[in-house]
Amino acid sequence: MTDKEKYGLKLISIVFLSILVIFLISICVWIDIGNKNKDSVTIVFLTGLNVVIMSILTYLLLETSKKSNETNELLVKHTIHVHSASVIDKNVILITKLDNYLRSAKVIKQMVINKLSTPKKHKILKEIKSKRRRNGEDIIVFNNNELNRICKIKDLEVFLYYNCFPVDEPGLSIENLFFDSIFNTTKSHYRIVDARENWNFLLNLRNEQDLLLERLYSNHIQDFLNLSKKFVEEALNATDDNVNLIYTEIESRHADSVFELMNNIIYSLEEMIKNLYEVNDNHSKRLYFD
Repeated sequence: MTDKEKYGLKLISIVFLSILVIFLISICVWIDIGNKNKDSVTIVFLTGLNVVIMSILTYLLLETSKKSNETNELLVKHTIHVHSASVIDKNVILITKLDNYLRSAKVIKQMVINKLSTPKKHKILKEIKSKRRRNGEDIIVFNNNELNRICKIKDLEVFLYYNCFPVDEPGLSIENLFFDSIFNTTKSHYRIVDARENWNFLLNLRNEQDLLLERLYSNHIQDFLNLSKKFVEEALNATDDNVNLIYTEIESRHADSVFELMNNIIYSLEEMIKNLYEVNDNHSKRLYFD
C-alpha cells in the first residue's frame, strides 16, 4: 500500500467516525427528548466519549515521546559514530607518518651498527643469547654455536677494545660474528645517500605539530634528535654518498651514542603508534550499535 493510499484510508476512517459520533449523539438527544430530560443519556455518552478520546490522546502522547526518545538516542549514537570515524581516520594518517619516521630512525641505526665498539657488540650478542633482545631486531645471528662460545667471554676481556679495533682474540671473533649477522639488505642495498635522505626526513619530525601532541614522547624525541645531530651529520659529511651504509666514517664511541639515541627514538615512536592503535580500537567499538 502506497503512502497516498494510506492517507486516503485514514481520511475515510476519520469521516466515518465523525459521522458515527454525530449519529450516536443525535440518537442520545432523541432519547433524552423522549424521556423528558429525566436522565440525560447524551451527557453520559459525551462523558464516556471524552474519556475514550483522552485515553487515545494520552496513548498517542506516550508513543510520540517514545519515538522522540528513540530518535534522540539514534542521533546521539550517530554523532558518536561520526566522531569516532573521524578520530580513526585522523589516527590512521598519524600512524602512517610515525611509521615512516620509524623506518628512517632504523636506517640511521643500521648506519652505525658496524662501527659500534667491540664491547657494545659483545653486549648485543649476549642480549640476543639471553633473549633480552630479539634476534632479528638489529642483527640476525645464525651461528648459534659461535654465539654460545662468544657469550662466555667475560666483559673485562673485551673492554680493552673500546677505543680501538681488535687485531687479536677474543675481539676478532666478536667482530666477525657480528659482521656476519648484519642484515644482508644493510650490506648490499643501502648507501650513505639513503642515510642522508632518511636523516633529513627524520629531522622534519620536530616540525610535525600534529604528531607532537603526546608531550612526553615528543619532548624526548626532540632531545634525542638534538643529541645525535652532531655525530650523525659529521659521519654523513665525512663519508661519500656512494659508500655502503655500514662503512660510514664515525668513531665507535659516537656510534654507540647514536645507536642508543636511535633506540630511544624508535621506542618513543613505537609507543606513540601503540597508543594510537589503542585509541582506534576503543573508537572502533563505538562504530557498531543496534
